[in-house]
Amino acid sequence: MLGAFVNRLIYALGVIFAAILVLGALAGLTGAFYKVRSHQQAVVYQFGAPQALVTPGVRLRIPFIQDIRYCDMREHNLYLPNIEARMAGEAKIRIDATVQFEVADCLEFVRINASEDSFREDFQTSLIATVRKITPKYTLDDLSRNQDKFFKQVQAQLAPIAGKSAAKLLGVSLYFTKR
Repeated sequence: MLGAFVNRLIYALGVIFAAILVLGALAGLTGAFYKVRSHQQAVVYQFGAPQALVTPGVRLRIPFIQDIRYCDMREHNLYLPNIEARMAGEAKIRIDATVQFEVADCLEFVRINASEDSFREDFQTSLIATVRKITPKYTLDDLSRNQDKFFKQVQAQLAPIAGKSAAKLLGVSLYFTKR
């Protein structure tokens, strides 16, 4: 009687162990597949080091060893409302800014930037500083007559900053409101 009980217990433990093994294998396999969408590129990291740049499609990775970071290769817009700046003559102006950029090199972009959000935060800070640096060189009349020159100065100072982060600056739009 005790022998039959032990046999059933061993059988039950074997079934439970096999079920855990099968579930573990399924979990590992489902984590092994990843999808890179048509507007993305991905960088495969192995043990924390970048190994490959991957184009769109369904791919296979080694779970727990490889990690995937994605880049959205579409055009991005960064909107910054209400940048306050002083002009020549102590006048104040409020500027709404929109910047268009795209990722130029995915591998470099993920190497340099912790994430797209961290790039956006850093670029916002650079944009605000650039606008506040250039604005005091203009009076309100100068600015209304020379908007193109102002835009080009802002864009000329921001383009190298974007380039250092492996992004490409596509355009800058600024809208002025006198305070």
